[in-house]
Amino acid sequence: MREIEQLIVEISPKPDVPAFIRALPIRQAQFPRETSLEGGSGEPAEESTLSVETPHGSVSPPRASILAAGSPKSKSRAIPLSPRRYKLQVTIGQETRDKLSELQALLSHQIPDGDPAKILERALDALLTETRKKKAALTERPRVGRKTGGTKTHAIPARTRREVFERDEGGCAFVDTEDRRCSSTWQVEFHHRAPYARGGTHEIDNIELRCRAHNQYEADLEYGARFMTTRRHSASDHARSP
Repeated sequence: MREIEQLIVEISPKPDVPAFIRALPIRQAQFPRETSLEGGSGEPAEESTLSVETPHGSVSPPRASILAAGSPKSKSRAIPLSPRRYKLQVTIGQETRDKLSELQALLSHQIPDGDPAKILERALDALLTETRKKKAALTERPRVGRKTGGTKTHAIPARTRREVFERDEGGCAFVDTEDRRCSSTWQVEFHHRAPYARGGTHEIDNIELRCRAHNQYEADLEYGARFMTTRRHSASDHARSP
């Protein structure tokens, strides 16, 4: 469906949606201070939208404003308007609205119009850099140290995580019996081909990326589905305990 949407906007592109903020009407008691970001002439009154360009460039609406939103039950996603241009819909709370206002003020010299799309892009850049560093040790200046891939510790060395993540292009490397690779980038985890609990090392050749589903699937094959189900339930109970 996403590919079809892209084809449609190439044939019949839509204009950018101006971004601005409005408060949502109080519909339920559990949403007493919900704030919505809305934009675009001709849009339904209940919706709020933000014009965003991905992955390069930014939107310059005529007035300062903000992200997108719909009802509390709507699923946020980027909707293509034209090639490389998207409309984002999301609902934010009062604290998020206050943070945005503070950022608009602090960045008023660099972003005089307070365009939330530009602020969102900067925020995503910063979060993406931080998350890549934590998840896969990806950084512009990696530390140069001795090779530790064979050291018997539970933590996978940063150098190994970095090289595995880049080698597998950030996606699940599971290949089925018909030689089809999964390649999912959702909830990817580091997987030991020779299990760590059975003596497997942290050598780069012994580690691949797996999405959570395929990581759990291979753990079930290795240790047994009943054993792994018990372990997962135990871990879940431990995480919920105070």
